[in-house]
Amino acid sequence: MQTRAPVVVGRDDELRVLARTLTDAAACRGRAVFLVGEAGIGKTRLARVAAGAAFDRGMRVLRGRGSTIGPMVPFRPLAEALMSLLRGGDAPDLRELGPYQPVLGRLVPEWGGEPQAGHSIVVLAEAVLRLLAVVGRVRPCLLVLEDLHDSDAETLAVIDYLVDNLDQVPAALLVTARADPGPTLDVVRLAAQRDAGSLLELRPLREGEVRRMVASCLEVDEAEVPEAVAQRLWSDSAGNPFVVEEMLHGLVSGGLLVRGPAGWQVLGELRINVPTALVRSIAHRTDRLGPQGRELLSVAAVLGHRFPLSVLRAVTGMDDHSLLTHLHAGVAAQLVTPDEPVPDWYAFRHPLTAEALLAQLTPTHRADVSRRTADAVVELHPGLPGEWCPLVASLRLDAGQNAEAGALLAEAGRRALADGAAGSAVRLLDHAHRLPLGRVDVGLRADVLASLLPALGEAGQFERAFALQDAVAELSAAGLDRVRRAELHTGLAKVAWLAGREEDGMAQVEAARSLLGPDADDAHSARLDSVEKFLTLDARLPDRIAKRSCWPAGRPRRPAGRRCPRWAARRGSCSASWPGNGTWARPPTTSPGPAGSPRSTGCRSSGSTPWCGWPGWTGWPTARRRSWSRRARRRCGSARSRWPTTSTRSSGWTSCCAGSTRRRASSWPAAARGPAGCNSSR
Repeated sequence: MQTRAPVVVGRDDELRVLARTLTDAAACRGRAVFLVGEAGIGKTRLARVAAGAAFDRGMRVLRGRGSTIGPMVPFRPLAEALMSLLRGGDAPDLRELGPYQPVLGRLVPEWGGEPQAGHSIVVLAEAVLRLLAVVGRVRPCLLVLEDLHDSDAETLAVIDYLVDNLDQVPAALLVTARADPGPTLDVVRLAAQRDAGSLLELRPLREGEVRRMVASCLEVDEAEVPEAVAQRLWSDSAGNPFVVEEMLHGLVSGGLLVRGPAGWQVLGELRINVPTALVRSIAHRTDRLGPQGRELLSVAAVLGHRFPLSVLRAVTGMDDHSLLTHLHAGVAAQLVTPDEPVPDWYAFRHPLTAEALLAQLTPTHRADVSRRTADAVVELHPGLPGEWCPLVASLRLDAGQNAEAGALLAEAGRRALADGAAGSAVRLLDHAHRLPLGRVDVGLRADVLASLLPALGEAGQFERAFALQDAVAELSAAGLDRVRRAELHTGLAKVAWLAGREEDGMAQVEAARSLLGPDADDAHSARLDSVEKFLTLDARLPDRIAKRSCWPAGRPRRPAGRRCPRWAARRGSCSASWPGNGTWARPPTTSPGPAGSPRSTGCRSSGSTPWCGWPGWTGWPTARRRSWSRRARRRCGSARSRWPTTSTRSSGWTSCCAGSTRRRASSWPAAARGPAGCNSSR
């Protein structure tokens, strides 16, 4: 008897589509196929069959899976799939990729040298497409990406690009996802509507197909399957193949279905409740593994669908021999299986197995296991690189350690923003921000909010950023010091400038200035002054120069030598000089930021007037850049011929517009120029 069906039942049409897709890929007519359905409906089984068929045809198979536990990790399935090229020992010649090779360093560090940042998602998607073309010249390849129902927005953007451009590439793309409403399903359905891919929605098995599946597991003809068993499995499983297999295994292992001289017979009454039977079946199998075996699988379950032996060894304290002995028992019980692409990694046979194991843990036991597992991961992976950081954050949450979880979520969010994954950064930081205020340090909440504001601005979610003003007020009531509150108001002013809401930005500037007071240090004042000047430049007021060019009465002036200290520039807090004052220098050297927009990395001066770029901002949303560039070109007039290109616009605009403003100032009315003798330098 086999508790897993040896053949695929009820999926003949889907198998024909997959076979045709592999044939087309071998003929350089690449195409995408989407397998969509509920959990346990057979998506993974069909993906394995397709991968086996591709291997039999001599094709290269690249496989990756979305994260099934904790916060999302940007590009995780793509990175896992491409890294398999290195593990195979026959990596392609990446020199054929030309300038696209360093871009892939965001997914596979060995290919990019230094971490690459600033490239757009489109450039990354084109790099992946060209890599598939290079691999396919030797052997056509199949890229399998599983469990993308909770995938990050950046991975979906790459997939959407690949789907539309595979038609002349010797590669096929196979994506599996649950049929849950969300961005993944939207991408899949839109691709199918424009005929860029084949959408296969897996339906539940019919009654006859369930009977045939049970017969294949029991290794008998369909007529020999007990009628009561076939009827009960059909009605209780709702045609879900995974539930059918689990329930059938529970019947056999529980002694309710036994093989006798006359074939398979039912002993007693079939009392089966589908959810309870599934959990009981897994619990029964884990009981046979003994206390250590149960503890081992409990630790594995808190780690997710896949788990490494190194972490299990550190948490359980088992030696290698005992650890492998219990794991082999788990393989024999059909609970876990070796994760073949990665050595020393195992995976549960089905995602629901981990969930059923977690359901057996009491809250106290689960919190203790999660805490010990998080401690082990921190010790084994100092700095928590890659996906370890959000995973440990999830474990800390399960352990009730909200402060530590919040700090890790914030760090993961900042890393995602630095990698250009603004959508993932917003999700991670928003998760940290929503942790209960009373259980998280106020300073940590302020750090999270300070990182969330630029992430929302980068993602173009301006209204959500403005709604966080209430959060600033809550932190103030909780005892946050005035300097930190002023920094948060400065961050809101930056978002207001990006959104084109100069009046709101000025209100935030005034709020920050009132909190800093007249004795504010140069670093905070420089940051705030530069934000105010950018807002003033864009203000839709005819007298904006007269209103902002004079130093406010009662505010002490800074010495000229401290207008733009080098130490402040290194901290990203350098203050831009007032446009129209003194002699303007050429734009500073720039380096591309994570989202593809330049970022000031230095400070140059001409005469006594310094020039500095936007302080500490990681990029401009496209809509804001275009909106600003139209207004700026109108202001530049005769200087339009010297207008910088798109890739350097954000670093050169201040100098260009300020020069035009300064040249025109002599023709403005006296009220617009300000009082005689006024010095606008700060």
